[in-house]
Amino acid sequence: MPLARAFLDTNAAERDTDYRYLFNLLGFGAFTLRCERRRTGMHLMCTDQGHPDGHTAPDGRREHLTADPSGLDPDAESGRGLALIDALSTSRGDNGIADHRQVWFFLAYDLTDNPWTTAA
Repeated sequence: MPLARAFLDTNAAERDTDYRYLFNLLGFGAFTLRCERRRTGMHLMCTDQGHPDGHTAPDGRREHLTADPSGLDPDAESGRGLALIDALSTSRGDNGIADHRQVWFFLAYDLTDNPWTTAA
């Protein structure tokens, strides 16, 4: 896990401390990471084997993730990662394939309207 944090921090090295912390917080917890620096922000794709109980629907239908509304509750025992990404990233999505999940988010460099900057 320290290597994942170092990878994320290095990709955002030229950004201020708040941006690097937020990018690291949103991107941590996955095992295959792909980061793209773009003109207006950074795009991170996280790939894992999905949830152990997750299976692609027999008809091939994709089922996209939705954030747990109680995921931001400090007492929540699960669902915090996607809830944080949903609340704080500029945009996000996933491939809808339960047994080979790819989740991505984009975090704009300009954090002016981001809830992170207005949190007390």
